[in-house]
Amino acid sequence: MSKFVQELSEYADLVKKFGRANISNNQNLVDKLTFNEVSYWDVFSAEMCWRHLTTASSAKSIFSFFKLFIKPKFIIIREWLIRKKIKNSFKKKRNNHLPKNAIIFLAFMPRMYLDILHPVILSLKKDKKAKIVVLTDQSGSFISLPKIQGVIYRDIWSFWDKDLDSKSKSFKKIVLKKINSIYSEIQKGDSNKFLFGKHGKALKLSLKVLFNGYIPLILEQAIISEYILNKYKPKKIISPDASDARTRIYKLIGKNLNIPSLDIQFGLTGPEGVEWKFFVADKVAVWGKSSKDNLIKHGIKKEKILITGSPRHDALVFPNKKILNNLRDKYKLNSNQKIILYASTYTDKSHHMFSNSNVLDDMKLAVFETAKAFPNLTFLVKPHPVEDIHESFILGKSCKNVIFIDKKEDISLLIHLSDYFLSFGSTSTIDALIINKLSICPIFPGWPFSKFFEKSKAVLIPRSKEELLNIFYKISIGKDSQEKNLQTNTRDFIKNHTYKNDGMSSFRIKNLILKF
Repeated sequence: MSKFVQELSEYADLVKKFGRANISNNQNLVDKLTFNEVSYWDVFSAEMCWRHLTTASSAKSIFSFFKLFIKPKFIIIREWLIRKKIKNSFKKKRNNHLPKNAIIFLAFMPRMYLDILHPVILSLKKDKKAKIVVLTDQSGSFISLPKIQGVIYRDIWSFWDKDLDSKSKSFKKIVLKKINSIYSEIQKGDSNKFLFGKHGKALKLSLKVLFNGYIPLILEQAIISEYILNKYKPKKIISPDASDARTRIYKLIGKNLNIPSLDIQFGLTGPEGVEWKFFVADKVAVWGKSSKDNLIKHGIKKEKILITGSPRHDALVFPNKKILNNLRDKYKLNSNQKIILYASTYTDKSHHMFSNSNVLDDMKLAVFETAKAFPNLTFLVKPHPVEDIHESFILGKSCKNVIFIDKKEDISLLIHLSDYFLSFGSTSTIDALIINKLSICPIFPGWPFSKFFEKSKAVLIPRSKEELLNIFYKISIGKDSQEKNLQTNTRDFIKNHTYKNDGMSSFRIKNLILKF
């Protein structure tokens, strides 16, 4: 187990134990933070592990501590300004009507919607009796989604009115008054010992950010979700995200109203996926046997886990040829040249605790130097959706055979257009392996975030610039045939981590939604 995974596991254990330690009057933090039958510790427990504790632990300098100190006020002001603008935009076009007994899809993260929910909805739409509602959140990383005829799309802020505003203000007063007293109670109760343990400093910082920032911010969304679920009584709630506090609010309120919920796996489920230890949905649809085994290890009951395959992988089996041709024309790709798709990666400062801060820069530099060394190959650079591409652009601008791709492009289509796939551990490597693209995963000394693919033995792993150059030399002269053991490992990996790959995952999930 890498240091990174070990730390995440410790954070998960801390969040569970701290949340259930007695504070006062035989009540723990889960109880103390329960309002309207929903525990806001449960709402944020997953994010506490992989996000807040990780960020707080990485704070080493005075400046980083100062940033965390002012973060609650900063995000409150920022979100107030964003939400005010959104609420005003809906004043003249407010439409808060929804059909009752609909199936609600939570599309708060556009990429997750496009990869996971959109294909399922297309399949579900064929059942003419199904009433489908897609909820979006314009205060988040919102983009306009492709619409499906007959499906109702509503932004959660379009429901905001004077009545909800009044309820929200009253609710905030109750919650904030309680929160103000909780921290002093923690210091007197059994949970106080955790504040002085191994991760005590990070826990204190995380609690302040949570109590003064994120919990106050989510209360308006909680009021909206209560309104929607109570008034329109949907049949089911479908989510592509197990950890996002916004989706967890709907699932937890839904539980109290006997509305079943389904999570659809989006990312990896291995030991690094600690958010699954805080699973709150009723069922989960997963990629394959390995995912099911991992979730059982995370504590999810096996009867709640159903193997369906991933809707994201369906597009790999049946790609849209018209869109592929349009992409080829858009980026002026030469069909006579071999094409390498490089899926770039980013890290935030918290990752520097677990790796040499320069190793990612060294690997990126090696990729562009390799591209420059082989002008007869075309390198497509696909930035990570949240990556600042300025540095990569500087490295690659002198290479005439490097093409920078819009970060919003669908990477699965780009994989189809390419002959080879290169990344530093992107989950899209699985997509490339499914359609038999030779995949290269550089792991230079000090890079711990690609263990999953290293263990697979299904990818080529150069550990230095020289090894990377050697791989691409063979590609450039046409001696890139995969060794038999690599082909065997790839088949075994795909069989274990995915299911059938017949393009029918969305259909299976559609049937699951209708039946459970």
